[in-house]
Amino acid sequence: MRAAILLNVFRIFALQQRSTNGHLKKTIYVDGAHAQDWEDIACGPCAGGQGHCIYIGDLGGNAGGDANTIYRIREPSESLSGGGDLHVQLDGKLEFRSLSAHV
Repeated sequence: MRAAILLNVFRIFALQQRSTNGHLKKTIYVDGAHAQDWEDIACGPCAGGQGHCIYIGDLGGNAGGDANTIYRIREPSESLSGGGDLHVQLDGKLEFRSLSAHV
C-alpha cells in the first residue's frame, strides 16, 4: 500500500448520515482556503441569516504561533449523493490571534 501526501489540498468530507460505516458521499474541496491544522467544523446560519453555512476552524496556534482562522463556505445546494468531488468557493474568513499567548 502506498501513502500519498497531498499538499495544498484543503477539503472536507460529506459522510452518510446515520451510517455505521461512515460511507463517503462526496469530497468537498474548499477553493481559496489554506490549512495549518483544521481542528473543528460546525454548521449554522450564514452571515445575515441568508442560507446555511459550514464553518471550519483552523485553531490552536500551531507551530508555535498564535494565529487562528475560521473559514466559511456555503452549504452546497447540489445533491451530495452519487460520490465524486465537489469544489466550493470560500465565502468568508475570520482571522484572529489568541490573547493568552501574550499574557
